[in-house]
Amino acid sequence: MHRFYLPPERCRHSTLELTDDEAQHALRVLRIQPGERITVLDGAGHQLNCEVRAATKRTLTLDMQHKTFSPPLPCQITLLQAVPKAKAMDYIVQKATELGAARVVPILAERTVIHLDGEAAGDKAEKWQQIALESIEQ
Repeated sequence: MHRFYLPPERCRHSTLELTDDEAQHALRVLRIQPGERITVLDGAGHQLNCEVRAATKRTLTLDMQHKTFSPPLPCQITLLQAVPKAKAMDYIVQKATELGAARVVPILAERTVIHLDGEAAGDKAEKWQQIALESIEQ
């Protein structure tokens, strides 16, 4: 069953709507059709089993069938990671999230090659958050 992410504030009703990148992925890549079942994760521990009611060019309308809650683990892992060269940090964030790390904290160590200024650091942080969201769908 395919898995998608929606923020908790968009998961409050029994009818849900996938838009933007999530809808594009579902419609264009996975070719999801009305009647199929998918899973929606809200990032707050809820898993919503849904059936696709309608699909348009830019949105997917879902009917929530069943909602379950998984409480957080009793101990959460935080990974402190010195920022490596190139795109290795993207891969580290992806794999750490898939393995269940609750947080990944990039640090600048004495021998860190990459130095990020304020704007670049913000862009990287956004990119890493997007990678983490994509990884929870795996």
